[in-house]
Amino acid sequence: MTTIKVSVQTRDRLKLLADEEHLTMDAALSRVLDKTEDARFWEGVRADYARLQAIQRNGRITSANWPNGTQQRVTDCPTNERTGASG
Repeated sequence: MTTIKVSVQTRDRLKLLADEEHLTMDAALSRVLDKTEDARFWEGVRADYARLQAIQRNGRITSANWPNGTQQRVTDCPTNERTGASG
């Protein structure tokens, strides 16, 4: 265990949350951190998916979004023989 400095207001908010959830303050804080980390992860997934959709819409992979810096039309990408998908 360790001690962290928080304002009285933050401590009170955490205590209220923990009491409402029938948790210790440690467990309540851990749950808040888990939810925050999950939200950040899914925010990144949504951003990456939006970027991929934009690539698909304009049909072009550029050096800004292709790892080795080459430019290639999406339709020119090799097809996965098993699935027929480009990639």
